[in-house]
Amino acid sequence: MGALALVASLFTPPLPYGPAAEDTIAAISAAGDPLAEVTRLVADGARQRRIPANVTPEITTANGDVPRVYPDGCSITYAGTRQENACTYGDPNGREAIYLIGDSHGAHWFPAFDTVARDRGMRFVSLTKTGCQVPSVTVYNKVLKRAYTECVAWREWVIEKIRRDRPAMVVMSSNSSDEGGLIDADGERAPAGDDRLWVDGWRATISRLQAPGRQLVMISDTPWPYRSAPDCAAVHPRELTACGRPAGRSLQEPARRAAVAGTAASLGVTVIDPMPWFCTRTFCPVVVGNVLVYKDFNHISTGYARALAPLIAAELPVTAPQRPQRRS
Repeated sequence: MGALALVASLFTPPLPYGPAAEDTIAAISAAGDPLAEVTRLVADGARQRRIPANVTPEITTANGDVPRVYPDGCSITYAGTRQENACTYGDPNGREAIYLIGDSHGAHWFPAFDTVARDRGMRFVSLTKTGCQVPSVTVYNKVLKRAYTECVAWREWVIEKIRRDRPAMVVMSSNSSDEGGLIDADGERAPAGDDRLWVDGWRATISRLQAPGRQLVMISDTPWPYRSAPDCAAVHPRELTACGRPAGRSLQEPARRAAVAGTAASLGVTVIDPMPWFCTRTFCPVVVGNVLVYKDFNHISTGYARALAPLIAAELPVTAPQRPQRRS
């Protein structure tokens, strides 16, 4: 009996997939109005009950669906304070560059910006670090169980690198959560939900990155399903609506998110709110067309990020500034 149980455990029954769904990447790429197409697909996704037979990434392997910056060593972990690899993508011969900075919620946009940069003939440099958000704050890290000083050092290194490299565009994106809370100027844990420190931290980072002719872009945090989307889909393959999230409860710290966006816009930053790309007015599905939106409980899949490249392109400044050639 024990041997039979072991054998049975090795052969998990296949998921009961439904009919194949529309190819999300192809549909958005071909659309004359990408936003209208995404809006339609998301609305259809909010009603979709079955896992499509052509779902991507596969439900059972979605947790391993990560942007290439991770295997390339271009998104550093907790201990690192500088990036050793060049981490240049897009068009390697591009004269101008887009730099992406942030934490894993910056890194999950990599497929979209890699596509946009290639289309624009620009180099694309990805500079991200685990759990290290863009604003100039000191976070208490729950994994390290102390102040995340490596994040502060890395952020300083990134800002100085950008000053030296002089990219035409810098895109900033990171999650909106408190992580383990903030450390104030006195070295004490600040009260949870202190939006003032977060807003001031964003203002400080933005001010240090501003330069003549440089375009700054901020992507507000994406909605969260708050549980593993692939795991939930595997448990509810005939009722995917059980895995989605009400739109009104899908954002981390919505008041802070809005305050940061308002501050960034007032400083001349192009602010992109991706919420309409993920949710109807009432619901955020976990599958849109044939694409699984999330690889886990808060990171978007590489397929969905790639599908949104035309939306990103439409929101970015139309052309990057061209600096005059230096005279010898």
